[in-house]
Amino acid sequence: MRVIVPRYKHASLVRDADGNKQCTTCRQWLPVDKFGKGGSGGLASRCLQCANDASRARKFGITRETYDALLSLQGGVCWLCKQLPNFGRNSLSVDHDHNCCADKYKTCGGCIRGLLCGSCNLALGQFDHNPERLEAAFKYLVEGVPHILAYLQSRADVAALPTRDGDTRDLLTPFSSGDV
Repeated sequence: MRVIVPRYKHASLVRDADGNKQCTTCRQWLPVDKFGKGGSGGLASRCLQCANDASRARKFGITRETYDALLSLQGGVCWLCKQLPNFGRNSLSVDHDHNCCADKYKTCGGCIRGLLCGSCNLALGQFDHNPERLEAAFKYLVEGVPHILAYLQSRADVAALPTRDGDTRDLLTPFSSGDV
């Protein structure tokens, strides 16, 4: 004879009368769009805010209150570009000095530089957080075009470049905003 044990509702499936789910950390009943995806394809057990708080505490040693204070100091925008968060995110990334701590993915909490949007954080990462490389990129953006044009102008074999409409343009004439 086989005994059939009734299955209990899994906590992640429990909803209130309004369809809200309870976060296991803050214990608030929140709309399901406030939860990320869980490991089994359902919803996570804690809300996105609590998950972010736990991640920041683990990686950077800061609380939600510290993060909110930093965000307030920056006026709610990225420290570098002064824009709101991007990449579909609601929060800014915590940037820290990677040379301070042995583990570049976890900090001591004392080497936090500021809060950055996804684009600026990614850009710094692409430059390996190296000030010399960033300075070189700055010089390239500011001074790079004149010396490239001077070189190209000195070559007889590249007197003209084709444009998008198939015409050619003289390299001696600077670009204007309508040319591109």
